[in-house]
Amino acid sequence: MTLFDAKLLQLYTSSSKLWFTDPSLQPVSPKYLEIVRSHVGPSARFDQSGNWTMVDQGTGEGVEQGWKIHVSALNSNAEAVLDRTVAALAELKVDFKFLSDEARLADSNSRLMPRGNGCKFITVYPVSELQCGHLLGILYEALRDFKGPRILSDRRYRDCAVLYYRFGGHRPLWQMTTTGAPMAMIRNPENGELVPDMRLPHWSPPEWIRYDPFAAEEPAAVQGIVLADRYRVESALRFTNIGGIYLGTDLETGRQIVAKEARPGTDTLPDRDMDAVSIRRNEYSMLSRLKGSNGIVEPIDYFVQDEHAFLIIEFLDESVHLLSFITGRHPLLTLDGADAYEDYFRTAVHVWIEVATTIARLHDARVVHGDLSLLNIMLDWRTGDDLPHVTLIDFESAVCLDEHETSYLISTGFTPMNQRQDRLPKFANDVFALGTLMLACLFPSTEPGIADRRQFHRLIGNLNADLPLPEGLAELVTAMTDEDPLRRPPIEAVVARLKQLKPKAPEAVGPAGRLEAEASKLDLMRLVSGIGFASTLDRSDRAYAGDPMLYSTNPLSVAYGVVGVMRALAYMGQTDLSGPRSWLLQRRIHADDLPPGLYLGMSGIAWACDELGMREYAHDVMALANGHSLIGESSTVFDGDAGVVFANLHFWHRSGDTTYLETAARLAERVRQALESSQFDRPGFAFGASGSALALLYAGTATGDDKLELAGLNLIREVMSHARAMDAGYRSIPETLDVKYRETVSPYWLSGSAGVGGAALRFWLRFQEEDLQRFVDDLVVDASRKYTMMPGYLSGLSGMGDFLLDVHSFTGKDEALRGACRVAEGIAIFAREEDGHLLFPGSQLLRHSADFATGAAGIGMFLHRLEGVRAGGDPGPVQLLPDHLPQRAKPRPTPGERL
Repeated sequence: MTLFDAKLLQLYTSSSKLWFTDPSLQPVSPKYLEIVRSHVGPSARFDQSGNWTMVDQGTGEGVEQGWKIHVSALNSNAEAVLDRTVAALAELKVDFKFLSDEARLADSNSRLMPRGNGCKFITVYPVSELQCGHLLGILYEALRDFKGPRILSDRRYRDCAVLYYRFGGHRPLWQMTTTGAPMAMIRNPENGELVPDMRLPHWSPPEWIRYDPFAAEEPAAVQGIVLADRYRVESALRFTNIGGIYLGTDLETGRQIVAKEARPGTDTLPDRDMDAVSIRRNEYSMLSRLKGSNGIVEPIDYFVQDEHAFLIIEFLDESVHLLSFITGRHPLLTLDGADAYEDYFRTAVHVWIEVATTIARLHDARVVHGDLSLLNIMLDWRTGDDLPHVTLIDFESAVCLDEHETSYLISTGFTPMNQRQDRLPKFANDVFALGTLMLACLFPSTEPGIADRRQFHRLIGNLNADLPLPEGLAELVTAMTDEDPLRRPPIEAVVARLKQLKPKAPEAVGPAGRLEAEASKLDLMRLVSGIGFASTLDRSDRAYAGDPMLYSTNPLSVAYGVVGVMRALAYMGQTDLSGPRSWLLQRRIHADDLPPGLYLGMSGIAWACDELGMREYAHDVMALANGHSLIGESSTVFDGDAGVVFANLHFWHRSGDTTYLETAARLAERVRQALESSQFDRPGFAFGASGSALALLYAGTATGDDKLELAGLNLIREVMSHARAMDAGYRSIPETLDVKYRETVSPYWLSGSAGVGGAALRFWLRFQEEDLQRFVDDLVVDASRKYTMMPGYLSGLSGMGDFLLDVHSFTGKDEALRGACRVAEGIAIFAREEDGHLLFPGSQLLRHSADFATGAAGIGMFLHRLEGVRAGGDPGPVQLLPDHLPQRAKPRPTPGERL
């Protein structure tokens, strides 16, 4: 389970090269402010709220909810649209808000923005349905000639391309979720209940709105859309804010096609006269220029219908993209034997040669592809050969050097720094992208190596030692990805050198490759200083730079906030925490601001404060958690009642106060009943059944309640039944039981083998059943990896390593300790030196993080524990568990005791 939309991460990277920052806090350009102020005068009140400027014209009127008007715009006409709109609103003294500057408008119109939220530039707040209708009429006359992107959550007013309306909230009315993220609400006037104010990417008024007062007639539902009277749309492959990608049938030929939509006015940049339509038109032009070339997707048609552009291309039936091939076949991921290594590299080298040969054809035609990545190379094994046919797709950024001066798209992990800085298309940029693509076939996380050449050399050196790389491959990739485009070899030379590569079998195969790893000697002192380097105690929105989740939840939590970092620093031996302690104590802890959960809310804050010696304060916070209105809304460990069970058991053990034990028992029974009444869909630990099962075990053990213990045991056995048997002879955990995605397995703490394994280990300690022991042994194999996508705790190496240390500490198994040392070697690959500090990248490796969930705090706790275990003094598990409870074995229940 991902906690933050990966697409949105890009919006948090624009103002710092090192840290994720809140984009709404960027300085505001004055241009739009000056336009608005010229109409409303100096007496109107302006308030900055995130990316918006709120304008209160001083009438004192306003309603909680009702009809509201949205206006869209292009970057090219935004000033004129704003001027015309505000002129009308100022005369009528109507309150409104607008995106504060050009950069924020570009973000709203970009492909990164969620479809239900995108393309809104101005929001107008009429005080009644009558006034809304009056304003729509006035704004229609003022704006009818402007072009702008369609606002998908709204209905367009008549034929004005920039004028829309919907029913929703006017004043902020938020309801906290169990993660701490606010949910916008509106009130059902028929019963007074609060319901979510949904921003869906289609017209969806609340149930009490039974007609549209501003439309002459209700639009008919669209069934079986046929584009250009020829292409029948049958299903959607995916959606973004710029449009959908659809699968359909060409009614003239009967062949299947893919239709790529582009919505006008989306995907714009402030300094570029381009949008999604012009990009799609360019893609068709480039594909048409190259039509008939082997290895390039075939274009069929291009047209504009209802202002939306559509590119029709051939459907590559039964093809898979290169990333799917890597995740399904890479021996470091599947842990398969020696034959798999040789077969994998033989296929990979074939793919590289085919892609390089196709790029050479493009360069002969004076075309730069500009956007090579793992997702736009398709592999098809239907040819009957054991090697796939290779096809390039997605020519959105392709340009002809004789006709274009700029490149458009930037692909994380593949675009060289010179292209990001100058946006100039160069043949050498394709060579660089191919080099990083080859590297990604060995290790998919390539972005840090682009930003820091030292990390590139560290990664390629480790891969060259651990894998049976074809001779000369490391040197070729190094040359292709040179920082200076003039030093990169031409594509023809790359093709020639690729054809000389010969795959070779590994000398020996183990879970992490050819070499048996030793624990990496990372400098914990510099890691701690790196956390200090990330300190921002002078700010009110965060104490340490961390994951963007801290901006949408809270800056105090164990997972993303200050107490998670404080707990880590104390765990690693730091005694002076006066700075972050003062920062914490200045913040209000209240049910209006924080949820009750363990990793995202009050109970985790209380636990951490208790560990930090703030005992009285910790008990006060725990009392707030136990009385929270969101208790009972979730059964999970991460944000729900199972985590609060753990916290109450911790406080009972530390204080002897039986009130905590009674609370834990009551909440555990609620968790049991909730799980009994519904089928779980996630087996993982943080948000899944195995974490809840462990809470039942702990509560049952503490209270002597066999019913709770057996419910937990039955639940963990059910989780075991969903484990997927891998070809290499071990089992792994699917992230979800959803039929569409259950083939995706995970080794991580958040949703995969490490978290489930930690729970199963403790059930084995309690019941000593052989099937539990065999299950844990399988998950030890799955977690004993050097190479994964990220180094952090939740979805990275550190959480896997902590599980392996649990196994070693409780069972003494040396293979678990060797696996943990292997994990530490993998973490070392991600380390970056900055001004003498050691930093680690967080989510998607886009920026560094100091938090527990994704960054240096969680990484440091694991490495410190590993250091302690190797020295004979285990400081104990990193995760929040009352591990004093399940140590004694209990006789195996009889079959009749199964619940």
